[in-house]
Amino acid sequence: MDSAEAGRSGTDSSPGAAWTALHSVWPDLAWDEVHFRRGAFHHVAVLGETAVVRVVYGPRHVQSTEGEAGNLAAFTPAGLPFLIPEMLRPPFHGPNWSAQLNSYVPGDHRPLRPQCFERAAARRPP
Repeated sequence: MDSAEAGRSGTDSSPGAAWTALHSVWPDLAWDEVHFRRGAFHHVAVLGETAVVRVVYGPRHVQSTEGEAGNLAAFTPAGLPFLIPEMLRPPFHGPNWSAQLNSYVPGDHRPLRPQCFERAAARRPP
């Protein structure tokens, strides 16, 4: 199923609609091991220790996901001294959301804070 077909399956922007579509788009993933999380800017499905699916909603969902995918593609070969996720497949775009499939990187999940706190923290000088 391509993104146009997924879009025709419904235009619901609820998180459940995206996960249902993604399960049929990427059926080979470890959906039986899924743990759902919420980040400041996205919804996340941690699929065991094999992969992570990130879903972004909103009017700029395509640009946001494509930008993040581009950043990961640029940083992956850089040989950084710490682990970063790798893109496992190209981003997939639904009607009101976009998703990217990344490799799993071990670590702790930060508690959810409203976006305004995250943005304010990012703007503060070190």
